Amino acid sequence: MIGAKIKHHRESRGWTLRDLARFSRVDHAWLCRLESGERHNMSLQAAARVAQALGVSVDYLAGLTTDPTPARVRQAQEHAQEHHVCLSSVPTP
Repeated sequence: MIGAKIKHHRESRGWTLRDLARFSRVDHAWLCRLESGERHNMSLQAAARVAQALGVSVDYLAGLTTDPTPARVRQAQEHAQEHHVCLSSVPTP
């Protein structure tokens, strides 16, 4: 389950496993085993790094929500809607 989600989001960005390993600082072989279904879990620290690299939430990777949007992005979107702010005009860090 977690491996399929990682693979889907990695491929949607056009990244190889090596790209994701480099961006997330998670071992390439471990990611390969996750995606192939040989492994089914990972540390919270590794999950957080992979989620951040892919732009999804850890809760999504863990199957706690079907919404891949990270909480900080969701909160910014809600704030923008409440205050009628266009997010595309806000600089990103």
